[in-house]
Amino acid sequence: MKRLPIYLSLLLLITCAKDTTEDNSSVYVAPPSNTTNPTPTVTQYTLTVTAGEGGSVSTAGGTYNDGTSISITATPSEGYVFGGWNGNDSNNSTISISLNANTSIEAIFYQMPQFAFPDSSLKIFTKGISDTLSISFSYSGGYKQASFNSSFGSTNIISEPNLGESNGEILIEYTSISVSNIDWTTSIAGTDNISLDFLGNDDISTSEQFSVRTQPEPAFFDYNKPTYIQRNIKYPFDIPKIRYLNSKDNYAEKNTCDGDDILMGENGISLNQFEDSWGTDATELAEFADFNGDGYLDFITYGGYKGVQGHGVIKSPIELYLYENGSYTYKNVFEDVLVYNPAKIYVGDYNNDNKPDLIVSSFNHDNNIDRTNTLVLLNNSGLIDLNFEVIDLGYSSRFNSKSVFDYDQDGFLDYYQYTDSGNIRYKNIGGNFLKDENYFFNGAENTPDFNYSNDFTVADINNDGASDVILTGAEFADKMGIFWGCSEVTNCDSNTQPNFNPNRFTEIPSVIGWGLALEHNLYDLDNDGTLEILINRTGAKLEDEETNSPYSDDFHLGWSFQVLKIENNTSVLDVTSSYFSDSYSERQGGPCQGYNHYIFNMGLYDYDNDGLVEFFNLPDQGIVHHEWEWNGLKFIKLSNWLSVIYFIYQYNISFWVYSV
Repeated sequence: MKRLPIYLSLLLLITCAKDTTEDNSSVYVAPPSNTTNPTPTVTQYTLTVTAGEGGSVSTAGGTYNDGTSISITATPSEGYVFGGWNGNDSNNSTISISLNANTSIEAIFYQMPQFAFPDSSLKIFTKGISDTLSISFSYSGGYKQASFNSSFGSTNIISEPNLGESNGEILIEYTSISVSNIDWTTSIAGTDNISLDFLGNDDISTSEQFSVRTQPEPAFFDYNKPTYIQRNIKYPFDIPKIRYLNSKDNYAEKNTCDGDDILMGENGISLNQFEDSWGTDATELAEFADFNGDGYLDFITYGGYKGVQGHGVIKSPIELYLYENGSYTYKNVFEDVLVYNPAKIYVGDYNNDNKPDLIVSSFNHDNNIDRTNTLVLLNNSGLIDLNFEVIDLGYSSRFNSKSVFDYDQDGFLDYYQYTDSGNIRYKNIGGNFLKDENYFFNGAENTPDFNYSNDFTVADINNDGASDVILTGAEFADKMGIFWGCSEVTNCDSNTQPNFNPNRFTEIPSVIGWGLALEHNLYDLDNDGTLEILINRTGAKLEDEETNSPYSDDFHLGWSFQVLKIENNTSVLDVTSSYFSDSYSERQGGPCQGYNHYIFNMGLYDYDNDGLVEFFNLPDQGIVHHEWEWNGLKFIKLSNWLSVIYFIYQYNISFWVYSV
């Protein structure tokens, strides 16, 4: 019990302490005067961005807070490719960096592979014939592999560099399968684009493209054929354009619509050989043949001075253009062979040496004997040299009444010429022409007078073994029709010569409003053994009853085609609607409205080798290109943009694309 006072003393002390604490809770105590709020510290880092040779970066960097995200883009310069980053593992040209330390990165660029492609002007590939191409390269990343692809041919790698080589040569074999992208206004050659995919040893890839020129395979013709076959063979070339490209005459600056031709060439130099304000382009005329025997058609034309009326007033040389390496190049072969504006040039093998020869006949429109002549040009050319022997046959007929045909079937083509005073046959004996006047006349009183015959053809039209004669021209002045020859099939008499017997004459059906026939073509369209006749007409009334004048306001305006079919040996039927779509234009306008102007120099030839024959004209100053394609049943006119391509081409804003 001695400890009890101690326990009581402790209890009293605890109770007093508790009471003191509770009393102090109601008293405000100010905080110590030296207490503050601390500011947080921000960490910053430096980003340094540089670009190696061959490119640039979108930012050079700077100082940024910890965790900032920065986007960086590397852009290669021309001729370089992005190769990656020093200081970053990404291979993307655009990266995003979240900065959490001082950082330096560098964009790496590699020079793209340097290629040396072959000069396309130095080499042309022939369809179906394989040949090689060499492509050189240099690349610091080294060579790994390459592949080639072409749209219109096949490619095959023959040899290539070793893996990792930085310089080398890739040799490929290329074969043209089809000739495409042809500019038919000036050439038969096309282009093919070849793509190259190159992979470096550093796995950097690049693609390039280059072009090669291609041409059809050579084709050889038999020139011992009559007129109607040879003159159908042509290309739809813009002859004035080719002459201009050969610096033979003006073209791009010429304006035929306002009556004031501007004949100044590049740099103010006139290409007109006569330096006159009226044009020299007598380019309704162009005939095609392979004159140097290389398997490709060349052509001959005439650039002589026409004068205001276009009838030929100055003797000028004819012009020969050879197909060479994809282009047509003028050859100064006939500089001394001078003629007045020729009406026709007749291609044929006149001495049976398997080379195309020529008969050039002047266009005596004004009935001026002093301005006419007919020349025979015998081709003695080789693949290298060009040489022609000139034979002068003398006077030429007034219009286009001439023809070539092997009348006596002795294997040599004879030449026929219908003149104002009679008919002349030049019998061909081994390449020598003997004149035989009035050959066709048989003395009949009712023989028509064909003073206005624009076209004249001797041919076996109905395939009966006899030579027939077809004449077309001005219906307002003469009849147009066919004189039928005699044979064992027709059994009319023993004379198998073509003649002007009115008893064996079939008149061609007239076409009201289209009374002037400029030319005609013969072609067996339906393969039945007889030739259809396609007549190219232009505006001219048959005869105005009030004025007795054919020269109405639509004279020589517009174009129209007539198709004649022969049935029952000598019956002539007009089947135009069955054989043609869009067979005529309106008879209005003039040279400034080229679509409605008369057209000339027609061809019937599958020039693009698609199995379908085309019927077309050559364009000329103010006369547009028209074209129809045979679909097996009739001629279908191609889209109207082909009709105005001639004008578009004057401004070099378009080109034709075909495939062979």
